[in-house]
Amino acid sequence: MNKKDEPESSNIIKYRGRFAPSPTGSLHFGSLITAIASYLEAKTSQGKWFLRIDNADFLREQDKASDSIKRSLELHGFEWDGNTHYQSNSLTLYNQKKDHLIDNDYVFRCNCSRKNLRNNPIGLNGVIYKGTCRTKNIKEDFSIRVITEHLKVAFKDEIQGHQACQIDEDIGDFTIWRRDNIISYHLATVIDDNEVGITNVVRGYDLLNSTFCQLYLQNILNYINPIYSHIPIATDANNQKLSKQFGAAELSNKLITQNLFNGLCALKQEPPTELRSDNLSNIWSWAIDNWSSKKLTMVKSITTLN
Repeated sequence: MNKKDEPESSNIIKYRGRFAPSPTGSLHFGSLITAIASYLEAKTSQGKWFLRIDNADFLREQDKASDSIKRSLELHGFEWDGNTHYQSNSLTLYNQKKDHLIDNDYVFRCNCSRKNLRNNPIGLNGVIYKGTCRTKNIKEDFSIRVITEHLKVAFKDEIQGHQACQIDEDIGDFTIWRRDNIISYHLATVIDDNEVGITNVVRGYDLLNSTFCQLYLQNILNYINPIYSHIPIATDANNQKLSKQFGAAELSNKLITQNLFNGLCALKQEPPTELRSDNLSNIWSWAIDNWSSKKLTMVKSITTLN
């Protein structure tokens, strides 16, 4: 459920976190772990926690998935500040920022296909793009890529430690606007985080390398860089990430306390056994009082039977 987002009385920037699921299916256990970690980080920092539905990619959105996700979060005791933000309500802003990048020569049009790029080396985020279309005058059927300078991008991850890459060599000119006229994940994320004033991003380890692209865009757009914490991802017995893409089971709303207990175990918080069958209030009270992200230091994945 949402809570009124009251104005902050001080000029001091307080903790502002978020959970940003994509409505490509119902909430699953891997998503729950991220929600728990981001929520507890905000609560133990006396901060705010926002809910954003990342539905800019309407082609992948499933009918009623947003409502299902919100309902599961509510039943599991999550309370978010302000109204739920939907990326689909920010399309005008996205286009304004795209035009800004075009007008200031930060980007270029590209009509390369996957076939054109099949011989390119593989980098941190897939195929490394080396500026093939930078000087071409392409008029139609194009994506938009950002020009990456020869620049080292680095940050301190609060869980995974120091991270760095040479962005033009390790990632290359990445896409900020797709050929089907949909904004990229990277650009949408930095715009939305900036609009809400997000100070801290807690998300899965599988998105760590995306941070380099997002930091690069934040600097171009003169945005403040949030603090990042990448928690371990939940995997099955075959070391496959629990995700909607790979058919992760829908989270049961009939097993709420067990789900939270298992989530805390996956996050290495070592809750007492009796919490498994305790009430929702007591579980959250214990979790807030005992939360420690330091127990996750340098852990990249956790195998679970969920």
